[in-house]
Amino acid sequence: MERKLTKKYHFSVEGETEKWYLDWLKDNINQCNRSRYKVVMDCKVEKDPYKRAKKMVITSKTEIRRNKVVFPAPLLPTSPSISPLCMV
Repeated sequence: MERKLTKKYHFSVEGETEKWYLDWLKDNINQCNRSRYKVVMDCKVEKDPYKRAKKMVITSKTEIRRNKVVFPAPLLPTSPSISPLCMV
């Protein structure tokens, strides 16, 4: 088995449900044999999701497009309370 590169993503979410979803998504991506990367998601529940984003230094950005993701559309983050912040 070949070793995969790791990509780390930081998220700030409003509630536990969004955090559970991102944890579930991370587990599914990491278990998928077709995935190109191992994914680490640093997810924090905040009353105001932008509070954490304002404190972070963004080193690079990742654009999430529906037509570029391997998983079907229902697995994509669609909630407005999920804010992808940055990738390190």
